[in-house]
Amino acid sequence: MFNPAIHPCRLGLGKTHLLQAVTWAGNSGVERKVLYLTAEKFMYGFVAALKTQTALAFKEALRGIDVL
Repeated sequence: MFNPAIHPCRLGLGKTHLLQAVTWAGNSGVERKVLYLTAEKFMYGFVAALKTQTALAFKEALRGIDVL
């Protein structure tokens, strides 16, 4: 299921704190895999996977995450 969370608002209103709280809550109690990843780190990993021709492995690694 693809359900993106996009929070467009001004600087300093707590978007990062909100997403980190969701990550923390997602990891507590229930057996699910939650990964907090910035767009910069995601793009770096994606470009590195393309350069090394391991895009399928990159995709499969992220596919196992319940909340990204």
